[in-house]
Amino acid sequence: LARLTLQTTVDAVKARWAGMLFQDPSSEDYTLQFIEGDVPSRQPLDLRFRKEEPLLNWLAGERMTIRAEMLDVLPEAKGMWVEDKQSISGAHVEILCPIVYGGRLSSLLVVGPKEDETPYSDEHLELLMTMANGLAVVIENARIVDSLRKQQARTEQLLVQVSAAQEDERQR
Repeated sequence: LARLTLQTTVDAVKARWAGMLFQDPSSEDYTLQFIEGDVPSRQPLDLRFRKEEPLLNWLAGERMTIRAEMLDVLPEAKGMWVEDKQSISGAHVEILCPIVYGGRLSSLLVVGPKEDETPYSDEHLELLMTMANGLAVVIENARIVDSLRKQQARTEQLLVQVSAAQEDERQR
């Protein structure tokens, strides 16, 4: 689902590449987990945001797509971790687009430069935000389905254990 969404994003805005950062369950940092398009280098991108990054809370609250160049002037980005800022510039990220569901940052869509090197227009930013709003619902639905599948598997496992216990009891 993420790969299809990213390829659609690349095609829609004529970007070289696009990626999605999700929260890592162990560290709770947002890390790049999917990327599509012409990746900037042969090496994997080390793109991450610490969970306590103030910019993430601001993006989630504002529900606003921003250009990476704005990080130098946004007051909310002044307290960014140096490493986080360097990973953005090192990966040549041009657009940051929050994917928010229920007031919580679900994911972060990042977009690299355009194929023709021209700047992204305001219409591109609006399109990305519209896509992100729809994507938030899709991601949440996927999480719910995944959670239901896990619950169903656990229920089936418990039923097998109950049946085995009943059979053991009958044999005794």
